[in-house]
Amino acid sequence: MIDRCRHCAETIEFTIATEAMLEGLRPPPPEDRRTLRFQDWTLHLRPLCPLDWIEPMPDSSPEEHGRRLMARTLLACDLNQTPAAPSDLPEPAWEAIARFQHEWDPAAEMLFQLRCPACQNSWESSLDPGAYLWLELAGQARILQTQVHTLASAYGWGESEILALSAKRRAAYVVRIINGTSPALTTLPRPARQIPA
Repeated sequence: MIDRCRHCAETIEFTIATEAMLEGLRPPPPEDRRTLRFQDWTLHLRPLCPLDWIEPMPDSSPEEHGRRLMARTLLACDLNQTPAAPSDLPEPAWEAIARFQHEWDPAAEMLFQLRCPACQNSWESSLDPGAYLWLELAGQARILQTQVHTLASAYGWGESEILALSAKRRAAYVVRIINGTSPALTTLPRPARQIPA
């Protein structure tokens, strides 16, 4: 992961194993429902789910982005026991929902204590699970594109034929090409339309 020092703008890079990061953290069941009472409001909530993080949102400020994310978990709200619209909620209520969601599912926000090696400034850095997931998906997509290009160039196979291979077989063929041990293109029989995984 990469962050930048708030004081001197030094780039900080650190690694952490996903397994270690999530150890002991269990998300609440998606069907779980809870009620939060805030001043005269009664808020009916569900936990955050992965789709909440990856569903696109319009460009907005971090505050607006957080409010939209919390709004996805709000099933209904009452003001003095009368149904009300989420748009009527005051800003402190949205902050209360965010705190409640964090207590409900500690994995919803990962915080790291960092120290800059250049100026010794300390700060708290957060991990946005949605952004992290998109980065991972983008990385996997780039790997797959490279594999398709490499195999198509070497063997003349079509994209659908290459994607029909299992990930292990694709990787094995790419390794053979990189190591120079793949058969000559002229002697390689063209695969059937569907290659078994």
